[in-house]
Amino acid sequence: MATDKIQGFNLNRRGLTDLFRQTERADDAHQNRVRSPVGESVTKTPVPTDKAEISATAHQLMALRRDVIAGREALAQEPEVRAELVQEVRKRLRQGYYRSVSVENHVADRLDRLIRNLEDL
Repeated sequence: MATDKIQGFNLNRRGLTDLFRQTERADDAHQNRVRSPVGESVTKTPVPTDKAEISATAHQLMALRRDVIAGREALAQEPEVRAELVQEVRKRLRQGYYRSVSVENHVADRLDRLIRNLEDL
């Protein structure tokens, strides 16, 4: 029977041998650590890192969301009704300004650009 010569414990008891093995493992783990210049311990084994990838579609949606937010903010700063523009449009309607070919072409060009921009999204 093995005994601890200093304290006289029976070393064959199951709990003491398990405790000894745990202490051995802890010592081994401690020896595998390296001290950094600051003094904190760092393990030698590489630490797994998480990685996330964002798709091109998600990037486009984020850009679109930023544009929508910017548009809403700009719109919020505009007055709800601009009376001087309403009067100008009414005047032009009475004069038949919007029935001219040049205005129709201008509106068609702007609509074409708008549709192309929507298709690019």
